[in-house]
Amino acid sequence: MVSCNPPLCSWRTIIRVPLIISLPGVVPQKRVVTKIARGLDIMPTIFDVLGLSVPTHLEGRSLLPLIDDAETGPERSAFASSSYQGYQADHPENIVDYMRAVRSKDWKLFYRIWNLKTEEFFLYALSTDPQEQRDVKHLYPAKFLEMKALLFEWINHSKTVVVPDEPDNRSLITRLSDGYDVFFADEAIEALIKKAPSPPKITYPQNGAVIGFDDTQGNLKISWTGIKGVPYLVDIVGGTGSNKLDTQFKSNTPWIEKKITKDYWNEYVILYQPVKVRVKINRPDHHWGEWVTFKTR
Repeated sequence: MVSCNPPLCSWRTIIRVPLIISLPGVVPQKRVVTKIARGLDIMPTIFDVLGLSVPTHLEGRSLLPLIDDAETGPERSAFASSSYQGYQADHPENIVDYMRAVRSKDWKLFYRIWNLKTEEFFLYALSTDPQEQRDVKHLYPAKFLEMKALLFEWINHSKTVVVPDEPDNRSLITRLSDGYDVFFADEAIEALIKKAPSPPKITYPQNGAVIGFDDTQGNLKISWTGIKGVPYLVDIVGGTGSNKLDTQFKSNTPWIEKKITKDYWNEYVILYQPVKVRVKINRPDHHWGEWVTFKTR
């Protein structure tokens, strides 16, 4: 899945990126593999390196065979999916304009649909047209039908994939992703946590504030009562509808800040109105502080 601004989504300039793997003793240094590698191959590769069986619901395949011998095994096809709303889409059911693509070694089929009605297909011969400038589906009708069948096989299969509920594993992943550092507790950190105000109270921006680029020179900052070295979790919710942001950040200081250009501020930051922020000490037994709401202009 990719997310970007139209009209570039799913084009080669966006989705063709290098994958660099460093694993001394397992991956030979300076080995270059020209065959297709996909994002969904990374997790099976990790399982393979660890000597674990790959869960059946994972769609990718380990990259180790390609690393060991790039000439073995069939070529892999890669798929891409996005929408014109990209990451701003509020719910998949509300997406009416979207893109799908399939890429093999020498061919790329791009599929675009508008308002759930109008369909467009573009076939590119990558060996002679790496920048995807010339649609050749009418010149190669058999290849077009072959790539189209491959694409729709994947689309239909994706609708049937069900990730099994594995409570034990998911509990571990959830605790780690929430940043509770369950297995890396440090006595000094725990001592700081006992001294820190909980729940934290946001000190900047003030509730109801309106913040402009010129007010901050692009230095967007959120601060709260706390102690440096204490792990915090910051919850940020902004915007509504198609312009909705819901994310969390971790911080070991009682503030987070980011330097933003004026163009980025005017194009993206002001989309998410209003913004709500709350903070907690990043431990399960600590509670969230109160929400603070502000706007950007």
